[in-house]
Amino acid sequence: MEITIETTPSVDVASPQVESLDADNAKTFGETLSPQLEGKKPLLVDLSTISFIDSAGLGAILSCLRRKSSSGGSLALCNMSRQVASTFRLVRMDRIIDIFENRDEALKNLGK
Repeated sequence: MEITIETTPSVDVASPQVESLDADNAKTFGETLSPQLEGKKPLLVDLSTISFIDSAGLGAILSCLRRKSSSGGSLALCNMSRQVASTFRLVRMDRIIDIFENRDEALKNLGK
């Protein structure tokens, strides 16, 4: 899985270059993000290319959130499609992870 990583002084931004986050690539997603999950620097995952997510994808994001939190950092998401946002609301993950409408809003809030 290709994930573009942009590093700024205050926030790292990861942009998966896939259309779905599912059982086929969820493990690779977590492994690829592993270096960004260490340390206190916030990590923003831009989901703009993802139009489908299943339980394995949700589990991968939850695992990344746990690892980042245990390092003293934070993980947030932005640019969700309507379908992906609906899935997050359905399983109530929107209550445990910061979700922003777009990248600018997320960077403004995370870069504080």
